[in-house]
Amino acid sequence: MRPNAKWGLLGLGIVILALLLAQWFRMGDSNRVVLLKDGSTLRLLKITRGKTHGYTPPLWRKWLERFGWAEPYQGAVGICRTPQREMWVWLRRRLPSPNPNPWVIPLLPVRLVDSQGAYLPVKVEYSTILRNSRETIFAVRLPRLPSSERQVWLEFLDKDQRHRIPVPPPYLGSTAPSPLMQPQPLPVQLKIQEFEFELQKLAIVDGGAWILEDIEYPLLQIEPRVRFSENGRPSDNWVIEDYWFEDPYGNRYSPTLPPPWHYPYWLFCATVYPSYKASSISPRAWRSSWISRRRGADTPINETINRAGTTLELLGVFEYPQFTLQVDPTLPNKYRVLSHSRAQQTHQRSSEYGGISDVGKDRWQVRMGTPLLILRINLPLTGSWSWKLGKDGAFIFKDQAFHIFLQDERGRLHRASVTVAEESGNYDSYVIFAELDPRALDSGRFRVIVDAHPPRTIRIPIAPLDKEQVLKVCSPQSRRRSILR
Repeated sequence: MRPNAKWGLLGLGIVILALLLAQWFRMGDSNRVVLLKDGSTLRLLKITRGKTHGYTPPLWRKWLERFGWAEPYQGAVGICRTPQREMWVWLRRRLPSPNPNPWVIPLLPVRLVDSQGAYLPVKVEYSTILRNSRETIFAVRLPRLPSSERQVWLEFLDKDQRHRIPVPPPYLGSTAPSPLMQPQPLPVQLKIQEFEFELQKLAIVDGGAWILEDIEYPLLQIEPRVRFSENGRPSDNWVIEDYWFEDPYGNRYSPTLPPPWHYPYWLFCATVYPSYKASSISPRAWRSSWISRRRGADTPINETINRAGTTLELLGVFEYPQFTLQVDPTLPNKYRVLSHSRAQQTHQRSSEYGGISDVGKDRWQVRMGTPLLILRINLPLTGSWSWKLGKDGAFIFKDQAFHIFLQDERGRLHRASVTVAEESGNYDSYVIFAELDPRALDSGRFRVIVDAHPPRTIRIPIAPLDKEQVLKVCSPQSRRRSILR
């Protein structure tokens, strides 16, 4: 064969090989990229496994930015560490046109789909987000799966469409605890020291809607039907504050996203607190001395309460809505009451009924239509804390439920329902407002009672719902709706 023919065949082979490689890369890349309805693209960039996670743009990106061919990223950078081995998937969403506010991040509902078509929850890691006017890079933390699972997909709900990106194996798997728990058929009963609990059944009910980017996603959820009893008699002295599900691998599920139906069992979990209807207040509750009602704008109390490792400052009772109240957490047990006219001249902004408006550093202005009890919680300098408003008017801080009552001279108890709480500007305290029943102030004197209760935790292994029921909860139909409507 002549030399020219050999070089021609070699060149033809190189061209064919290049075309095959390009096709292979294109096919592989098509599984990592999806085109969304708004014209943006979603691309899988990187997968990290272990206890250390981070993303660094490639080196050539710096050269593009230097010559003005790429917009620099802003936002958080660095390394994130997790206490346990995890798998993070890093993705980039590129918008078709610049976003006028790059700090408003376009989000999509995302979940994980396993090889049998069951859905699992994921967590979008916001603390690592990089962004500019057209791009957002974020991480999705995947849950623990059984070691037998070899292929999963990230599913993104894009209006009425669903897009999936496969997560390539090998996958970071987990094994179930040994021995496995035995699921108990419903109804199932659990007895603890204070009460008997019966989980009668699980019902699928309307769970409201999730509104995201002017799209409303109707939700269904699993709701427990339960019964409490004490000494063999039905009792309304207890309330479920929160409930969720867990699987054998340690993942937690909300009522709107149940665990897979093909897992050996589910764990029904709940936190239970005494309700305000509890028949008696615990002996360890704090009781103030008798307080004479001051017929004016307010009745100062100025007491410090230490309960359940928390310090509460009881400031006073504020009665009249025609006045404006300011609480200053920089001064211990101090607050001021301003007249309505003066407040309007000094601070033009005022709150609606039951709301709070900021009127300066570490100050709030509140206007309410009912008498208020005012408290403040000083936050620790270090450590973590959490709070929320309980379902029955309690204030839950660091998992302790604080119930507040007023007792009149006849001995009658009146619940003070916490409806508003706000954190100070320098994050060192909460100011808390509890609505009072005006009848609690009818007599000349009253006293305040503060009772703190730790949670009771319920964990019951139960049989999973069947596939049809689980998919019914996991697969709501979306419909368009304007947020402003």
